[in-house]
Amino acid sequence: MQIALVQPSPVPYTYGGAERLLDGLWAAARDAGHEVEVVKLPSPERTLPEIVASYESFAHLDLTHFDAVVSTKYPAWMVEHPNHVIWLLHRLRGLYDTYHLAGLADHVECADPDLRSLQRMMRSGATRMLLPRFFDAFHTILARRGADDPVFAFPGPLAREIVHWLDTIGFDPLGVTRYTAISATVADRAGYMPAGIRAAVAYPPSQLAGLRSGGQDHFFTASRLDGPKRIDLLVEAMRDVDSDLPFLIAGTGPDEERLRRLASGDERIRFLGRVTDGELAGLYANALAVPFVPAEEDFGLVTLEAFACSTPVVTCIDSGGPTELVDDGLSGLVTDPTPAALAAALSRLAADPAGAAAMGTAGHERGRRVTWERVLSTLLGREALAARPSAPRPSPRRGYPKVVVPSTFRIWPPAGGGQIRCLSLYGGMLESFDVEVVSMDNPHAPATRVVYGPGFVESVVPRTWRHEELDVEWSERAGIPVTDIMAAELVAETPAYRQALADALADADHVVLAHPYLEPLVHALAPSGVPVVYDAHNAELRLKAEILPNGPVRDELLDRVRRIEGDAVSRSALTTTTSGLDADHLVADYGADPARIRVVPNGVDTRAIHFVTGDDRRRRGERWLTRFPSGSAAHLAVFLGSWHKPNLDAAQDIIEAAAEVPDTMFLLVGSHGLHFRGRALPGNVLLAGTVDPIVKNGILSAADVGLNPMQSGSGTNLKILEYFAAGVPVLATGIGARGIPAEPGVHYRRVEGDLAGSIRAFLEDPDRDRTVEAARRLVEESFDWRILGRRLAALIKRIDHAGVGTVAEGAA
Repeated sequence: MQIALVQPSPVPYTYGGAERLLDGLWAAARDAGHEVEVVKLPSPERTLPEIVASYESFAHLDLTHFDAVVSTKYPAWMVEHPNHVIWLLHRLRGLYDTYHLAGLADHVECADPDLRSLQRMMRSGATRMLLPRFFDAFHTILARRGADDPVFAFPGPLAREIVHWLDTIGFDPLGVTRYTAISATVADRAGYMPAGIRAAVAYPPSQLAGLRSGGQDHFFTASRLDGPKRIDLLVEAMRDVDSDLPFLIAGTGPDEERLRRLASGDERIRFLGRVTDGELAGLYANALAVPFVPAEEDFGLVTLEAFACSTPVVTCIDSGGPTELVDDGLSGLVTDPTPAALAAALSRLAADPAGAAAMGTAGHERGRRVTWERVLSTLLGREALAARPSAPRPSPRRGYPKVVVPSTFRIWPPAGGGQIRCLSLYGGMLESFDVEVVSMDNPHAPATRVVYGPGFVESVVPRTWRHEELDVEWSERAGIPVTDIMAAELVAETPAYRQALADALADADHVVLAHPYLEPLVHALAPSGVPVVYDAHNAELRLKAEILPNGPVRDELLDRVRRIEGDAVSRSALTTTTSGLDADHLVADYGADPARIRVVPNGVDTRAIHFVTGDDRRRRGERWLTRFPSGSAAHLAVFLGSWHKPNLDAAQDIIEAAAEVPDTMFLLVGSHGLHFRGRALPGNVLLAGTVDPIVKNGILSAADVGLNPMQSGSGTNLKILEYFAAGVPVLATGIGARGIPAEPGVHYRRVEGDLAGSIRAFLEDPDRDRTVEAARRLVEESFDWRILGRRLAALIKRIDHAGVGTVAEGAA
């Protein structure tokens, strides 16, 4: 089944509960054998005009080429599809169940004739056929009155009426095949479901890694520190808790200062601030109990995360979602929402650790019944599980030699440059080879095999919890993730991966190392005479030296990289690099033989990226800018990048320059945006996060400039090639255009002087798009993945099985 998961992408971007939930659903559906696409549209919701624009964008989204569509949150359910399933997280609560807490009027009778006409239309009925008329009328009124007009107050009575009307259309039973919700609390809220509809409940499992049983050293809770989470109830309760156990509170929020004052004088209460996922799992594991007492919580993964650690939960009778999982006296305690009742419950558990442990055991059993299989079955029916691929290894194609690719990361979804290269370059060799990627994934991912096409399969092995714990420890000591560097040593903790790789290598004709870090394992397992190609995505030693922070293990980790990469270069029959500069680095660092190095740069799929120029691009840009009201914004600038230090540095430079270019909207796309979440940003900077390829291509077809002001990095920069393929005029540093035979003034414009001044000068140039035709030709002729895949296949064919490379003879 081909499934589209549709969700808004918050602006500014944050990775929260909704994003975690969608990632889990995506992985579960993929592991069940379905083809799954995540479709996100940037959806700011600071003002009513922004909200209406987001509803309009989803209403126009055409996903009829999918078999099914699942939406989870406003305004994504505006998408029209014959097999539309809603898995409801919540509606816009500030206009529904919490609206009256602000003391706002229920409704308004507008005096403006056009607004009265708009209200009459909405009150005449809610049908999809009225949407074009509604959006046209709203935009006309908005243009005349301005976005700051008090009538558009958000929240406010007109905003409430408009959103309720739009939601009624999105939830129309004529357009929805199945209604589900993440909890009965959500399903039963007044006004959430159409009259007569009873939604099925599908509890989402937690995606948090490292959950395990531990000690009973403290009380612990994790929460945003704001009013609805009611941490103040717990702080006040602790005054009467008869125990010396500390009460640890993880999280930040607007109520933190008040809560700290409230807790002053009680040395048992400690505010931990933001903690890492690894720290969070440990805090759950070593808690005697987890008090979790929000008011009318939608669901609350805290409960399941505590249960996964065999830790009981204390909650309140009005806490909503947690009460659906906590059985009072069996897996925890459910009390009145008062300090006295909570103090009695916590004191009871502190006085009876054995009883608390028994409750934790019961909670663990309850939590085990919350699975992604149940979610899929509830959303899509039992047939959704029937597509699960069988365990046997797919049969190879007759007559095709086999290439095995060991990888420290799963190659799907292709969110980063390494994943894109693995999927596209090695997939481009299928005219000559079968390819099996053997990759690692997080511990709660199932072992699976994914078939990407005839002869192309990925065998995925989850790391063990012990492997994950050690990886987290090393990463915390290093100050950044070092999963790749430590893979060769820690893989001993995941024997299933060693076995899967040995099985794949048993009938391999060649090995391609995607990164060097599993070379020691390949050296130990590969049959004698099987040649190895080291596909160097980067010059790893140079790159790690740039990004590893100074600290107690920096030198040790760099020594490890130097040793592993050196062995990969010296033991391989052939090394491929993504740029000539990286090849020079490997020669300088390890004395590599230049005759055994060939450049196979990064590329793009030119068939999938539409080339847009001239008036068409300008019109598209104008439409995109209307989605993000920002005063006088006249231009759209885009920066693409994953969470990678050179990208983070470049994004920081863009953010600083944006304040000096107020007439330009800067859209930062990719996982690097997570680094900047929660920070104060200029009003003309939007963090779009990781977006669906459909959305990314839409952005690339509309941008006035593609930016790449990188000051460091290695390999070939993929974003430049994507800009070139799409027809985006490019402004970049020399390092940003590394590894590409692109000439300043011919294919792109080089940053000269300060970045803000370069951007202004570039956008003021009416001929800024004069380079795009040459840039597209360059990509089509030299950087299409199909061409590059054939080039790599030809190089591998020239290697003899004695391990001696013959690639120097007529090599590409």
